[in-house]
Amino acid sequence: MCCLACKPKEDKMKEEWLDSMWESNPHGGGIAYSDGKTCHIIKGLMTKDVFIKAALKHQDKDLMIHTRFATHGARDGTMTHPFALTYGKKKNQAPWVLGHNGVISPLRSDSKMSDTAIFAEEILKPVLLNLEVLDENVIHGLRWLVEESIRPSKVALLCFNGVFVIFNKSSGEEEGNIWFSNNDYKIERVRTSTTTRSTVPYTGASRGYGFDSGYGGTGYSQRNSRSGAELLDLAETQFVRGDIRRMIKVVGSGAISERDVIDVLEMIDVLVSDGMSYGDAVAESIRTKFEPNVLEAAK
Repeated sequence: MCCLACKPKEDKMKEEWLDSMWESNPHGGGIAYSDGKTCHIIKGLMTKDVFIKAALKHQDKDLMIHTRFATHGARDGTMTHPFALTYGKKKNQAPWVLGHNGVISPLRSDSKMSDTAIFAEEILKPVLLNLEVLDENVIHGLRWLVEESIRPSKVALLCFNGVFVIFNKSSGEEEGNIWFSNNDYKIERVRTSTTTRSTVPYTGASRGYGFDSGYGGTGYSQRNSRSGAELLDLAETQFVRGDIRRMIKVVGSGAISERDVIDVLEMIDVLVSDGMSYGDAVAESIRTKFEPNVLEAAK
């Protein structure tokens, strides 16, 4: 989920890339840039125009850019990326910041904090808190620890001096020297009377499961828009794993909503496209979305 970009100051970000990043991940955006001494964080950007304007304003800087597709945690500005990994002199400043694309198995259940927020606050921040510099030895150790714990997600750090440290970098894409965590930035769309649909093949996460009004009420769908009921019928015939079938059967009880099921199917798409096996993606998506007692009710 989400789209993360790391842009060196010498390169230019195209406005259409920012537009596509937002349209694919419309739950909030944020940026961070380095001035050579610290990182400045601008997040909680909850409209596309404000997000694009902020990103373009800082084109001349080493810039981290992120748009969010929420999987869990609050769907508001507090959970937008980037996250500060240590504390600077001001609230919106930090020597190191973090952006993430994917799903990290939650360290604990929390209805307000996302998996990224927990990972940043409880894992990486204590490690980096007293460091004055990220030297090669520290980066080497971090790379082994982080890549093993987040796989197949992608995580990037922006350091105070403008250096990017990208974990699982080979799973992303590059345009010149700009690194993107997936291809959400290059999906072209055309406006129709009711929906906006992709005009190019999409090999990443197929976030096309949506209600009749289009995804998220915005009129956007990458697949033909179907009703929630139709999608549930489709899911029950196409997915043979018992845990998904049980999950679908309790939708009518109110314990799990149609939107919940659609979120799980979208997560499965994302994880499989990022290299996870289908079985692991199913288990990870359900574990991420639901509390254990809800899964018990589905048996």
